[in-house]
Amino acid sequence: MKITILILESLNGFIAKSHGDDLSWATREDRDFFISTTKKIGTMIMGSTTFNNMKGIKGTAFRDRNIVVMTTKPQDYQDYKNNFAKDVKFISGSPQDIVTFLESKGINSAVVIGGSQIMSQFLKSNYVDEIYLTIAPYVFPKGISIFDDSLPEIQLSLLEVSKISQNEILIHYKVNR
Repeated sequence: MKITILILESLNGFIAKSHGDDLSWATREDRDFFISTTKKIGTMIMGSTTFNNMKGIKGTAFRDRNIVVMTTKPQDYQDYKNNFAKDVKFISGSPQDIVTFLESKGINSAVVIGGSQIMSQFLKSNYVDEIYLTIAPYVFPKGISIFDDSLPEIQLSLLEVSKISQNEILIHYKVNR
């Protein structure tokens, strides 16, 4: 299974200003990259906070994709109606459980889109192959850090750097194992 992490962050390493951040500070170019990349990969993995924060853009972000939401309370979503995605599953478990579930469905690649705990869990579990990191031209006084502080040291190899908007760069890394 190929796992890619897709991140938008401020220059000082925050992926959101707060848990309710709508990421309105993202540019159209970054949103276009997000949409095209997640559509190409086809399966998105996220935590319940990220899922709940995306409710307003589900038509664009979820359409024609498989969605896996990692949550400790899947029962809270038993009445969720899916009008956009191919499939939405709410799963309580580890990255290994998610990978096993996806492989049992014949899915061989997925993108992890947030939040910091979920991305950190996948990195710690040694499942991540690549990271795409968009650096936005903002410095926030406080916010949610890109990863939690439980990560071990992880070595990356730079694959590509590109300018995606007037003020943003996209960095593509390979995770060395």
